[in-house]
Amino acid sequence: WPQPRLSLRDPIALRALVLLLVVVTFFAAGNERYKRVAAAFDWSGVVTPANFRIDAWVTPPVYTGRPPVMLPGYRPGDSAQAQAKDQTKEIVSVPAGSQLVVRATGGVRIEIARAGGVELAPPDPKAAVPQGSEEQRFVINGDGSAVVHGAGNGLAWQFSAIPDKPPSIELIRDPEPQARGSLRLDYRLQDDYGVVDAQATFTLKESADNKAARPLFGPPNYALALPQARTRTGTAQTIHDLTDHPWAGAKVEMVLLAHDEANNEGKSEPREFTLPQRIFVKPVARALIEQRRLLPLDANAKPLVLTALEALTIAPEKFTPETAVYLGLRSIYFDLNGAKSDDDLRAVVARLWEMATQIEDGNMSQAERDLRAAQEALRQALERGASPEELKKLMDDLRTALDKFMQALAEQMKKN
Repeated sequence: WPQPRLSLRDPIALRALVLLLVVVTFFAAGNERYKRVAAAFDWSGVVTPANFRIDAWVTPPVYTGRPPVMLPGYRPGDSAQAQAKDQTKEIVSVPAGSQLVVRATGGVRIEIARAGGVELAPPDPKAAVPQGSEEQRFVINGDGSAVVHGAGNGLAWQFSAIPDKPPSIELIRDPEPQARGSLRLDYRLQDDYGVVDAQATFTLKESADNKAARPLFGPPNYALALPQARTRTGTAQTIHDLTDHPWAGAKVEMVLLAHDEANNEGKSEPREFTLPQRIFVKPVARALIEQRRLLPLDANAKPLVLTALEALTIAPEKFTPETAVYLGLRSIYFDLNGAKSDDDLRAVVARLWEMATQIEDGNMSQAERDLRAAQEALRQALERGASPEELKKLMDDLRTALDKFMQALAEQMKKN
């Protein structure tokens, strides 16, 4: 039998270290163990086409407004090791979310090892790759690196991701009620790439009395005006009419929100105050508005509102001599008494508001709503940069609404 006599040449069994190192490196290689073994039999890195090139560039997100960054590539005859040595010293700073594109042409195959925040990009069916080229895409979400293996072996890039900070928004003065009950907000916005939308949000201020309340309506959240379409820094003002919302007159907590293109959200400090409300002078209108304020904030207040409506119709010849007002009160009473769902209760709330404004203003209330609607439509058109033809039409609508409002105001002054 063959006798290698290894035991004589290696009496302390150092040969066992070879087998031990093979086993250790097999597990240490992790997921790349089979790829590394196959690389020993891959001749593509040794015999490469004479005419090939590797190009790489980084495309920042569109909303940043930054141009693409061209990275050093590879050509035949270049010293990849010298390039890698120089490039590792230079760190390319790009916005987080940028896309790294590596393209190889000339029929060569490349493999890219990535580390850190360089991640594979999802497939893009719209991406057009030239014929005869291989392209790989990555997303740079954090600091990291990318190294090319195969043709151009040793080509490497280091990246530093600039995080997209959330926007900031804050009040620069206290919320200010206007003469007709509108709410004025003055605020400051700031973002590294620009705020694209902002809004005011409200929540009811809880107290010991309303912890078990069941509101019928959601908060009167609304959009805020921006100084420009994509605001990096600036101040703005929004005046919004909340008098017809059922929460008018309630104690609330307001928070301003701002969003950027990447959907990062910034919040202001909470501010507690009472929502402005319209002032009613006529007694019956004031009584209806009081009940209209009570019912939307708590659907369980239905029995109290029924009692109040019934009390308003006592001795109509003394307190409600107008037949239309009396019949309107009784109609609302029976609608509320027969309400079976929250939708029925919301319909009653709407009728309470309509009747109160009709008693207080007569026909002027509708004219005022039309005027405010025309003003809001014109303001939104100016913000979005509407065409001159559209602006002219909205200006005509505003003039018509203003004429009707002045006419209704004159008629009210004659009556009073």
